Amino acid sequence: MSKLRLTLKIIDLDTGKIDYERECRSWDIQFLQMLYFVMSNYTLTNQIKDATGTLRTLSAPARNDIPRGQFIAAGSGVEAYGIILGTGVGAESALDYQVGTIINHGVAGGNLFYGDTGGTTGYEFPAGGQFEIHRNFSNVSGGAITINEVCIYGYYTTGANNWYFCFCRDVIAGGEAVADGTNKQVRFTISVDN
Repeated sequence: MSKLRLTLKIIDLDTGKIDYERECRSWDIQFLQMLYFVMSNYTLTNQIKDATGTLRTLSAPARNDIPRGQFIAAGSGVEAYGIILGTGVGAESALDYQVGTIINHGVAGGNLFYGDTGGTTGYEFPAGGQFEIHRNFSNVSGGAITINEVCIYGYYTTGANNWYFCFCRDVIAGGEAVADGTNKQVRFTISVDN
């Protein structure tokens, strides 16, 4: 039987050491709803909860309509989608729809500098049935900060509106300390195996 796996790694970019690694248990219902929406081309009426807790309607585009996207490839400094970090410690649930307490982008105390969210070129499946999503973070805030939760947020655009959705939220038991002046990479590997 095949399994869809989500693995999380936190890598110290200054030493190359893997500081944290585990298989995640934290797909959120929004991931399944978005997958259903994309695969079925069916309208979801007031069924998918965005990161503010508001139920949204996603409409299937008409033939020849401008494609709508479910994007995760955020640019540097963007904290609304891509890989998002937080300090919340609440238990994981498939019903999570947002990070508990976001670690904001910036250089002030308690912030981390968010690099680009990238991944396997073109997000295509290479041999082996997997792809990666990763983002680099730098602490230039003047003090240490502890990462307690890691999320993947995507966004959907209607052209007039951008809505953000939490696809997974994973809590790091005991947290991962990020000292001032250090750099980390958070890497998710999504794979299908037998």
